[in-house]
Amino acid sequence: MVHGDSWKGGSPNETGYFWHGSRLANMTGAIVMSIDYPLAPTCLEPTCSNTTDYKVIIDWILRSAEYLATHVPSVEGSELPSEGCAAAPGQGPALLIAGDSSGAGSAYSALVALSSGVDSLNGGRDRFTGGILFSGWYDLQCTSATYVSNAYADVAMLHPTLWGSESWKNGDLTYSSSPAQNAWDSVMLAVNYAGSYEATFDLLASTAHAGPEMLRDLPPLYMTVGGAEVLMGENFIVAQNTAAASTANHTNEVVLDVFEGMWHDFEMYSQGCGNRAGVPLWQGQLAWARAARFVEDVVATGHAPCYAQNPKGAPLTTWQMTKPRVQHGAEGAAWAPESAGPDGFHCPPAAGARHA
Repeated sequence: MVHGDSWKGGSPNETGYFWHGSRLANMTGAIVMSIDYPLAPTCLEPTCSNTTDYKVIIDWILRSAEYLATHVPSVEGSELPSEGCAAAPGQGPALLIAGDSSGAGSAYSALVALSSGVDSLNGGRDRFTGGILFSGWYDLQCTSATYVSNAYADVAMLHPTLWGSESWKNGDLTYSSSPAQNAWDSVMLAVNYAGSYEATFDLLASTAHAGPEMLRDLPPLYMTVGGAEVLMGENFIVAQNTAAASTANHTNEVVLDVFEGMWHDFEMYSQGCGNRAGVPLWQGQLAWARAARFVEDVVATGHAPCYAQNPKGAPLTTWQMTKPRVQHGAEGAAWAPESAGPDGFHCPPAAGARHA
């Protein structure tokens, strides 16, 4: 698991990552390692020495994955030996990667580094069998049209008496400045991460622009993004480019879930953050349930859920709509047929999957 916070902050023990890693482990039975990495500087050349850039961070991610692939730590309550156990490269259990926000961007860059041959895991003897990407940041030039269309706004209502308010909030509340200011601030963070403005055009850093020659042979991906996010556009681009890079010998499987009205990184607030209604964020809960199902099916079969039914050469995209006119404090739900299971997938779990 690769943490976010724009490559300038955060750590495995901050902003809920310890809790979220434990949650994923509990839901799937997997061993989850939250990866630490040196943070990018918060100043620009030539006024500071930029010793950390995207190449350093990707290297830390891949070397950490190599270690986990060959060293399984001890787990209290398990049948593993107290000192853990070691495996030869290529002989360990299935290995997946996950990340949110900028962490999802770097996790995807790590996957692209492997698929393009720029790097490898344990000399090519290990590989990732899947990836989970929450609200990823992939376009370091911040050129997506949703920086404008999903800008935060306070919109006047036509029928205030019906809804009990004279206005409603629209767009990504985590990016509440003007579109130009949001893009400018994000580009400055991207420059620090890349190491220079010129480096933001490197396709391994700004993966939204990577072509099919770099994206072949990627493992199955589960991607989520909020329908109100300014980053929504680039998530669609990455999902489409990844799936379209499929070949006759290998299908890049991509499941993309868009959650109506949700803001950037909503998945990390699924418990509700002590809201006055006292209810969890069902959209976030559903994203985690579907991520857990993805892990289980990929480990059991090597494929994303419903693989046989999914499109080839295009992502399986689901816009998770909410029920209309849900009263304040009431628990919402997705528009999904009643026959769907708790994770919303319309096919049974893979045989052998640890499915709750």
